[in-house]
Amino acid sequence: MYPYGLAKNPFPSAATPGNEDIMLLGGERHKKAKSLAVACVEDIENKIQQEDGATQFRLVTVTQDVGSGKTHLALHLRNCRELSDKAMVSFTDLSQLLPRTIINFYNAMMKGFSKHHFDQLRQAILNDLQERAARDDGKDCREIFGYSLWDRLKGNSLETKKRLILDNRFSHNKKALEKVFSKSFTEAEISMIQSIVGIDAGFNPPEVENLNEMLFNLGALAKINRRFLDRVTVFEIDECDSDRSSMDLLKAMINLHLPSTVLLVVLTPAAYEDIRNCNASLYDRLEKANYRIDLAGSNALEEISEIILEYITSGRKQKPIDISEQADIRKKVKILYEEFPEFRNIRSMINVMYHAIERASRNSSRTIDEHTLDQTITSIYPGLKLRENFMSVPISEFIKIAEESMNIEEIKSRVAMAIKALLNCASDNGRVTKDALLRKNGRRIEVEFDDFVGRKTSLEFSIVDGNSEFVGISAIQEQDDNQLESPMKPGILSRDVNQERASIQVQVNRHVLVDLLYFGNKYSNNQVGKDEVHRALALGESLNLY
Repeated sequence: MYPYGLAKNPFPSAATPGNEDIMLLGGERHKKAKSLAVACVEDIENKIQQEDGATQFRLVTVTQDVGSGKTHLALHLRNCRELSDKAMVSFTDLSQLLPRTIINFYNAMMKGFSKHHFDQLRQAILNDLQERAARDDGKDCREIFGYSLWDRLKGNSLETKKRLILDNRFSHNKKALEKVFSKSFTEAEISMIQSIVGIDAGFNPPEVENLNEMLFNLGALAKINRRFLDRVTVFEIDECDSDRSSMDLLKAMINLHLPSTVLLVVLTPAAYEDIRNCNASLYDRLEKANYRIDLAGSNALEEISEIILEYITSGRKQKPIDISEQADIRKKVKILYEEFPEFRNIRSMINVMYHAIERASRNSSRTIDEHTLDQTITSIYPGLKLRENFMSVPISEFIKIAEESMNIEEIKSRVAMAIKALLNCASDNGRVTKDALLRKNGRRIEVEFDDFVGRKTSLEFSIVDGNSEFVGISAIQEQDDNQLESPMKPGILSRDVNQERASIQVQVNRHVLVDLLYFGNKYSNNQVGKDEVHRALALGESLNLY
C-alpha cells in the first residue's frame, strides 16, 4: 500500500525517465517551454502551407541547469501528443556519443527517431506507390511490387504484394523504384527511400563518409518526411558543449537550413558560455535563434514543488489529491529544499521522493511523514547533516519542528517555555541568577534577570513572521552597563550603545528557533544529556541571554 492513495510509485527510479515517465510534464516554466516548442512547429507548418517548404528552417535554443529537467523536456517533446501529428522528432544525447565522429553523429541522429517513425514512413511510401500502380499509367510502379500479369490472373492484388513487402517476405524492385522517383527526388533522397522501403531487420540509413554527405542525407530524410507524412522534422541535440566537432556540426546544420526542419539545441548555461568564449560565430547564431528558451530558475522551489505534485497527481487517477495532502507535500519539499542544498534541483528531489514513497509503503504510512524522510535521507545520503544548528537535532525532529514553527499561534507558548528552560539551564551552570522573571504579552515574551556578575538585564522577544513562511524571533536586550564590550554573538544583527544603557537587537533564524524548541522539549522531559549542556549554553549565548 503506497501513501496518498497511490496504486504505485509515480516517480522514476532512474535519472533518465522511461517511456511512461516522459509523458508527464510538470512545472510552469517547463510547460511554457513546451508551448513555445509546439508554437515553433506550428509556425513552420503554417509557412510551408503558404510558401515553399524547402526554405523553412527554425532554430530553437534551450538553456537549463544540470539536473533541472532539460533532458526530460526534450524526451517529452519527442513523444507528446501535441506534436504526434505535426512532427517527426529525433533525440540525440551528445553526452553518450563517443567518439564524436561524423559517422557516429549521423547514426545517433538517425537512431534518435522512434522505430514507429520509420514504420509509418515505410507504410506511407508504399501506400503512395500502390495508388500510382493502380492507375493505367502505373506500369513502372507495378514493377516495384513485382506485380505482373500472372499475379492478376491468379487474383493477387497490389495490396497483397505490398503486405508481403511490409512483412519482410518480399523485396521491392530497386531499379524500378529509382526510375519512378528519379524525376522528383535527388540521388541522396532516392537512396534514403530505398533504405526505408527495403527488407531488413531494422532501418539502416545510407552510409556517409563526411559532413557534407551527412547533411545531404539529413535534408533528404526531412524532405521525405514532408512529402509522404506531411510532417516537420525536428532534430533535438541534447547536452551540447564546446567540443569542436559538435560545434562544427551545429554550425553547419544551421548554415545549411535543412528543409522543413526545426533544430532544437539543449545545453547548460556553462556550456553556452564556453561556446561563447571559443566559437563566437556559433554563439551568435544560437543567441539569435528563432526561439530562445531560457529555463534559468527552473530549479526554484515553486517549480520543483509543482513538478512533484504533478507526479503524485498523475498517480491518483481515480481520486484527485486534496488540499491538505497538497499542503503536506509542499511543506516536506520546502524543508528539504531549504535545508539541504543537495536537493535544490528536480533530479535529486525526484530521487528523494521515489525512495521516500517506497519507504512509506514499507512503513504502511499514509503520508511521507518525518520519520520516513529521516530514514530515507540517512539511507540514501549517509552522512548528510543539517547546517548551522547548535543542538544535534535529528533530521526527523527538525522536519517536525520546522513544520510546526510555520504557525505563530501554535508555538508562542512553547517558545516561552523553551526560553525559560534555557534560563534554568544557565542558572544551573552559574550563568544567571535563579530569580529570572518571564512574562508573556501576546506575541511578546519579556524576560528580566541578573547575570552572574549582578548586571541587570531585560530582554524582549517578539515572535514574528520570518522568511520563507517560517516563524522567527526578534529580540531586544537592554543592560544596565554602558561599557558593554562583549563581541557580537551569532545571530545578532546590530548593537546600539548610549550613555545610560546598552541595547542589543537579536534576530533568530529558523535553525536557532528549531534548536530552541527542541531543547525546550528535551528539558521539560528531563532528557538533556551532559554532552548537550554545553550546546544549550552556546544556544543561550546566541540569544544573548548572558
